[in-house]
Amino acid sequence: MTHPANDQLKDVKLYLAACEVAMQAGEEINLEDLKNKVVELCTSVTTLSADEAREFKPHLEELVGKLDSIAAGLNLQHSQVLEKVKELDVRKKANQAYIPQNLNRDNDQN
Repeated sequence: MTHPANDQLKDVKLYLAACEVAMQAGEEINLEDLKNKVVELCTSVTTLSADEAREFKPHLEELVGKLDSIAAGLNLQHSQVLEKVKELDVRKKANQAYIPQNLNRDNDQN
C-alpha cells in the first residue's frame, strides 16, 4: 500500500505545474490552496519511516526548487506591475499638465 504522502506529493506537483502555467499567462495564483496542500504533505511526511523519508527527500528537494521558481516568477510579476503603475502615474501627471488649471482642480475634487 502506498503512503498518503505519495498521493499528496503528486497533488502538489500537479498544482505547481498549474501555477506555472497560470503565472506565465499572467493569471492569478491561489497561494492559500498551495499552502494548504503543502501543509498536508508536510504533515504526512512526518509519519514516514526513516527509510521512506530518505527515499522521499529528493522529491521534496524538487518541490522546493519549483517553489523557488514560482516565487521568483511572482516577484518578477510584482516588479512589472509596480513599474506599470509608476508609468501610469507619470502619464496622468503629464496629461494633467496640459489641462487648464481650473479643469485640473475640478478633476481632483472628483
